[in-house]
Amino acid sequence: MVSFLFAISKRKNILLFQEQRMMASFNKNDYSKELKIKEILVGNKLWGKLALEYGAKKAALIYSLWLSGSIFFILYLMRTMDTFIKPDMGFIVFFCGTYLMMSYYQMHGYFRKFLAMKESISEKTS
Repeated sequence: MVSFLFAISKRKNILLFQEQRMMASFNKNDYSKELKIKEILVGNKLWGKLALEYGAKKAALIYSLWLSGSIFFILYLMRTMDTFIKPDMGFIVFFCGTYLMMSYYQMHGYFRKFLAMKESISEKTS
């Protein structure tokens, strides 16, 4: 309970730190080169490249579908396997749907800021 209250009280600081870390990760990548397999699996180069190519909305949707789909798959496997935790299908759908919407909203904001930053840099150099 104390951890939950602490997390709620520090929510703004946590989100600001996460945003700064994400922007730093986006900015350190060189998007003119082709993606390597390692960069697809680890890091944010793939997501930054998708945002540059398709825009913030589509990149955020792809990101959110990828993560919530992965969570759905894991929870569904837990449901079908003989484990002591068997999540209800309604819970799985509700949880993954909620996560999809929340991650879309958050990542759309990050991608918009990233694209605006890239645009302002390109305007300064031209």
